Amino acid sequence: MKILFTKPDALGDQFIAAGPLQALLQHRPGLQIVWHVQTGREVIAPLVGAEVFVPQWESHRATEEAARLAGFGAPLVLLPYPLAPHEAWTPDLRRRLRWWHEFLRATHWDAVAEGLVNRNWVGDFTVCIAPATERLGFTANPMRQPLNNEALSLAGAPGPEFTQELEPSFEKPEARQMLDLLALLEPRLASVAKVPVWRPAGPLPAPRVSGHVLIAPGVGGDPRRAWGLARFRQVADMLCRQGQTVCWIEGPGDAQHLAGLPESPDQTRLRFGPAELPELAATLQSARLLLCHDTAYAHLAAGLGVPTVAIYGAGQRQRFHPLADNIKVVQGDILCSGCQWHCLFDRLACVTDIPVAAVQQAIAGQLAGNGSPQRVALPLPPAGNQAGLVARLQAEILQLNADRFARLQIIQSLLAPETVAHPLPPRFSVIIPMGRPERAVATLNSLANQQPAPANWEIVLVGCAAESVAGQYPQLPMVPVVLARDELPPRTRCLGVECATGAWYLFVDDDVELAPDFLQRSRALLETRAGGTPVGAVGPQLPGKSRRFFGRVTDYSNFWAQQEACAEDRDWLYSAALLVRAEAYHRSGGFNAALPNGEDVDLTRRIKAAGYRLCYEPGLIVRHDHRRDTLTSMWRYFWRNGNAARHFFTAHGGVCCFSLRTALVKTWRDWRMNRAFRHRHGERLGGMTPWVVLNYLIVELSLEYHYQEHLWRSGEYARLPARSPADRTAVLAFQARARGQNLRALAHYALAMLQDLANPVRR
Repeated sequence: MKILFTKPDALGDQFIAAGPLQALLQHRPGLQIVWHVQTGREVIAPLVGAEVFVPQWESHRATEEAARLAGFGAPLVLLPYPLAPHEAWTPDLRRRLRWWHEFLRATHWDAVAEGLVNRNWVGDFTVCIAPATERLGFTANPMRQPLNNEALSLAGAPGPEFTQELEPSFEKPEARQMLDLLALLEPRLASVAKVPVWRPAGPLPAPRVSGHVLIAPGVGGDPRRAWGLARFRQVADMLCRQGQTVCWIEGPGDAQHLAGLPESPDQTRLRFGPAELPELAATLQSARLLLCHDTAYAHLAAGLGVPTVAIYGAGQRQRFHPLADNIKVVQGDILCSGCQWHCLFDRLACVTDIPVAAVQQAIAGQLAGNGSPQRVALPLPPAGNQAGLVARLQAEILQLNADRFARLQIIQSLLAPETVAHPLPPRFSVIIPMGRPERAVATLNSLANQQPAPANWEIVLVGCAAESVAGQYPQLPMVPVVLARDELPPRTRCLGVECATGAWYLFVDDDVELAPDFLQRSRALLETRAGGTPVGAVGPQLPGKSRRFFGRVTDYSNFWAQQEACAEDRDWLYSAALLVRAEAYHRSGGFNAALPNGEDVDLTRRIKAAGYRLCYEPGLIVRHDHRRDTLTSMWRYFWRNGNAARHFFTAHGGVCCFSLRTALVKTWRDWRMNRAFRHRHGERLGGMTPWVVLNYLIVELSLEYHYQEHLWRSGEYARLPARSPADRTAVLAFQARARGQNLRALAHYALAMLQDLANPVRR
């Protein structure tokens, strides 16, 4: 009998399902289970005793791969395929779905089971198209993905037609529900009193350390559900004082949760990559104790028998507790528990407010053999923190994937007499990418001097020294995000957004100073522009702090569109200071973290393309201390702007030589655009004109130069297409250079530049 078991969700959920699946195989030795998971989750295979079948969907026909799968005879086969429930609907996704459809249709299945209590469209699609006489799953609930209808339309059916269904529960342990589902195939499982926990199928490799207390502060995808590194460090220091040896665990994706943790002899750090799950398991199994969150670490430890203290919030009560005697759960107990993580407050108090003393007590109890759960009673956050409650509730109601329980709680909150009669204005998250702590002082002072003192805001400070700098401003609502190393500003801003909770993001560089009334004026502006097409972003006036000649030339060369006194809608804006609606930011995809510069224009153009307005508002003043007010500093800056060349040349997608024609024509176009803008607003640049033109030429020459450097250093000249005679001659030049024939290379390259004069402008 061949069963398809589909469970495309998180890694910890796979360990929950592994125990019941192993029990099913013990009761039915002749059974084969093909276990469908998201790509990447197959890393559990060596632990649970499974073979892995990776379908070659990009290079082979679906029928060929179905025949290859039929040759796998292992009782348990993991089948990873790249479909994720929350990915965007794209032509590539449609292509993968069609291949998946053909592959499953070409395979014989005796039964198919959807192991998802909260069904998603990937699981539904898989069950719907897999030909099987028995279809098992849970009754549909309102937590359905918005792509269900379109995805299932490819299968020509409205959805899975289960031959047997179970009612899902938000209270019953997930592992018990998995066992009940599989009991429909093997009735003897229904009489199992204690849900089996997964067990290692074979010996593990040597552990990296043994006898240590291990701390894993990673929390997966939602950083709000973290207890916090500072609290973990307090526990670690306490354990060290008691004579324990502490070791920190960093798995894939955990780096941000350990950022700023110093390396010390008594508290070492072990890093494990995605393919090192067996090594991680061996290290956990040899530990004296594990301290972690409600994550895959806890479910991994459950099967290894290592004593564990796991910190849980109250979003789901006991549903995801590991059903193992070695796991002691410390869980926040709050009035709004069971919300399925549709939190109505600014922070997840059910996690963040668990006292350090409660965790220390749990550790002592676990080491003494007391593994019973420990609930910690917590108060609701203060009413003053229920920022923009009505707007937040409306946004929750509009969420397509809100489940029924969360919707009921939303309605109850709206009807409750405690609901705020006059909600606070929309919350602002001020996000500062701090690469220069000494220069951020002026920026933070300008925020501290806002009049009147803002309500309902936070300052997300991102940088290597974020914690120490934030400590100098106790009067400000600071959220420090500590980095292990300096990152590009777009990447730093993206990390700040992950911790931001506001309805509006105010991106502020660490070299600007906001006018004292900036935030007050911003709120008033948003209120007056509430109707019509929604505002996606607002750009302020950006005068340079220096009034020296070359400082003003820099302003009118690079920030020219945000210098004058006329408010109007724009096609793009700059990010030295930029107010962005959070909804518009996420809908447009956010900053491109790979761009070294130009990421602001790229983002705001995508926001406009998503249907939002971009507003320039000169009444909002931000002074930019860019310090490019000498000839050399100005020219260095404009030359450095060319380092994004490979991104600017993406649309060209081929080899080309250094193009004087492109540089000159682009310089002329940029100057004409600047001049037309100035004329439209009744301004003239006068004596700055030649310097502005020269700055544009430096940028264009730098772009051409840096793209040639990219082609050479990356070897792309040998892989990209060469379309014109000039392109093909340029390839000959690169090839001659690679052979050490420098004179021949120069001759070919000079010829390519001459031939390029006949080519059209590329960018």
